[in-house]
Amino acid sequence: MRFSIAAVTAAIAAASTIALGADAFVPPLPSSIHGRASLSLSKNGCGYTKTSFLTEKRWQPLRSTVNENEVAEIAAAIDGVDADDGDDDDDDDKTPTTATASSDKSVKTEEVKEGEEEFKLVLEEVPPASYEITSSPGAAPGGSGDVHTLTVHLGKPGHPDPIVIETGKIGRQASAAVTLTRGDSVLYSTASRDKDVRDVDFLPLSVEHQERFSSAGLTSGAFNKRDGRPGEHEILVCRLIDRPLRPLIAEGWRHDTQLLSWILSYDGARTCDPLAITASAAALWLSDVPLIKPVAAAMVGYVDGQLVLNPTLEQMKHSRLELTVAGTKDAVLMIEGAADFLPESLMVEAVAFGHEAIKIQCEGLEELAKVAGKPKLLDTIEKPPEGLQEAVDERYAARIDEIYGGDLSKEEQSASQSQLSKSVVEEMEELYPEERSAITAALKDLMCRRMFVKAKTHGTRIDGRRLDEVRTIDSEAGLFPRVH
Repeated sequence: MRFSIAAVTAAIAAASTIALGADAFVPPLPSSIHGRASLSLSKNGCGYTKTSFLTEKRWQPLRSTVNENEVAEIAAAIDGVDADDGDDDDDDDKTPTTATASSDKSVKTEEVKEGEEEFKLVLEEVPPASYEITSSPGAAPGGSGDVHTLTVHLGKPGHPDPIVIETGKIGRQASAAVTLTRGDSVLYSTASRDKDVRDVDFLPLSVEHQERFSSAGLTSGAFNKRDGRPGEHEILVCRLIDRPLRPLIAEGWRHDTQLLSWILSYDGARTCDPLAITASAAALWLSDVPLIKPVAAAMVGYVDGQLVLNPTLEQMKHSRLELTVAGTKDAVLMIEGAADFLPESLMVEAVAFGHEAIKIQCEGLEELAKVAGKPKLLDTIEKPPEGLQEAVDERYAARIDEIYGGDLSKEEQSASQSQLSKSVVEEMEELYPEERSAITAALKDLMCRRMFVKAKTHGTRIDGRRLDEVRTIDSEAGLFPRVH
């Protein structure tokens, strides 16, 4: 005996109507199984009852379409299905077939997959790699200054829009400010520094990046209509900006320095992450902050067997590589990304591919600084006292090696380092008064060098692990009775 899913549905609806009323509602199942019709009858002392029923993603009103005798007939048929379940290969007429929406869905999915055309990468032809600088005298608001524009063609197929960096028009009170345009995406970056020098032993650099709602034509719907705290992605972009720039600022720079980056307009075609790095680096390069070399960035994808520079979001859906590269004209400073089990040779090729685009941008920034850059402020950089580093090396290198080479626990090693640092400052201040920051920096430099020597010479880290070993990892399940 055959029966259709419609008949079973009607029977269940009738049973539900009898038990729950004509307009009873059944709640939907979890979203993970939306779109499937799950039908089940269970037998109890009172007869057959419905246990689950779903046809749509909304609450489903159940109404009677069959009488009680038909419900009993269908229930008896289902009993026959259960009894003959093992003989489904003998006779199609005797063996009922249970149809479900999930099976229909799987068949349709297979048909879609078979009918899908494989993604084919099509890259537009572009001008060769080049850059051009134009100056507009008196073009600043009020005619108070010149506006300088750098236009860079990256020369890679598929990237027809040039990168345009303009300075002198907006943010003229900052040490330097630029707008970077690619297509309909516009970023604004500024570099500023405090006039006073801080008495610290580190570079006081802060980076902020914000993807404004208004850049995509959106407005915050919350009570506070302004943009809120930075999102996770914005914080990660701040780190991408900081990593390649911090090491290139002159040693000894102790002015509070701030880099601000905003996305003012976004076309939705490509990610703006590499542009944020380039724009911030351009502002810092044109300012009086002593950045040693210009820095730029690029993103590399691997689509349809080809490396693609700054791929579109649509191309990234089919990419097996998402790689952000930042560096100078001479070297790569940072790589960040993920790959789908690509060979090492291809990864090296991808880094070199991205570096080619970085080179042309850095060359253009070098020329832009000649017409729009400020002289670097080097007068406030205090060099360490002559002979300080040599004196610290001679006095304390052996004691550092003893701490690193002993069988000390992590707590014991940390306590020994703290005690050493305290004694070094006390002893060296007698020879170099009022040079506490320089003494601390000299000790830190020595400790870093001795750590490197130990790893290179003996092949072990300061905690005793070899270079191919990881820390002991312990994991345990069921620590808490209620966490879900």
